[in-house]
Amino acid sequence: MAALAVLPMLMGAFYLATKLGFTPDAAKRQNPLVALVMFYLGVQMALCAFAIPYYAWVHGYRAVDGNPLLRPLVTPLLAWTGVALGQLFGEYFTDAGVPGPLSLLTPVGGAVVMTLFALWKYRRAAAHYGITFRSGPPPQPAPDPEIPAY
Repeated sequence: MAALAVLPMLMGAFYLATKLGFTPDAAKRQNPLVALVMFYLGVQMALCAFAIPYYAWVHGYRAVDGNPLLRPLVTPLLAWTGVALGQLFGEYFTDAGVPGPLSLLTPVGGAVVMTLFALWKYRRAAAHYGITFRSGPPPQPAPDPEIPAY
């Protein structure tokens, strides 16, 4: 949980530094130590772009603990939701240098690949472990009556 609080703290540090006048255009007038601290904060923000999704996926999204088929069910849903949101609100985030077909092909191609991976994972779980969406939870073994329960 503390890893998720790092990004707002870094953004707050950047905000305070810029409010105090430490901006890149004023780099000639400021102390080199302040420039080093700003560089360090920039590197940490870049690393947060990779660390926060990793920790959210590994520690926050433990879908396999609940049901082994939840991840192949949810992953394509999230991928196609990203495609839909990109098409609905894409004009706010597009670059003028990217051609239209390429800006459509990239997210759709990623969603198709994620869907194919999910289907592969589902078929693998059904073939190797007998787990399907219709199979339900595995039966629990009945306790042996000769062994006393403590």
